[in-house]
Amino acid sequence: MNAKFVRQHLRSGKARMRWAPGFSKAAWFGAPNSHHFVRCYQKPVVGFRVEVQFNRGAVEKCGLDDPNQWLRLPEIVGDHVHFYRMDWPRLRKYLERNPRMAETIFRRALALEGNLDELMRFLRQVSVSNPSRFLISMPLNETISLALKRLGRQWKLGGLSS
Repeated sequence: MNAKFVRQHLRSGKARMRWAPGFSKAAWFGAPNSHHFVRCYQKPVVGFRVEVQFNRGAVEKCGLDDPNQWLRLPEIVGDHVHFYRMDWPRLRKYLERNPRMAETIFRRALALEGNLDELMRFLRQVSVSNPSRFLISMPLNETISLALKRLGRQWKLGGLSS
């Protein structure tokens, strides 16, 4: 995994991707003072890190201001990090139903393939209703979900070793 992969496939709720000033090999979603903020960057020890930061608004919204609710943290984190790929044949078929500028829109969408956030924004701007329906969940989401469930079980048992 690297920043290019993250830009191409990560969605983090409603948070928009923004460029990390001075960090060309990183991707940020949201703003440091928003409800939640996702940082993705190179980390020598682990290779690449995806880090979720919950600020006061998210902590209150998710009920995490009560330490008894912290056991729900793996589930909540899982709700904020998802990887997708575009279903290009399905999008093309949808665009061809309205032949006016379909090929131009499709070519422009393909040009934005390297940044899922910009691609989704573009599709909304050209009046593609609910562009999320053209996204296909990647198998990586299941791996993340299983790891978070394992973390949650370990946390409940009172130890995070092993």
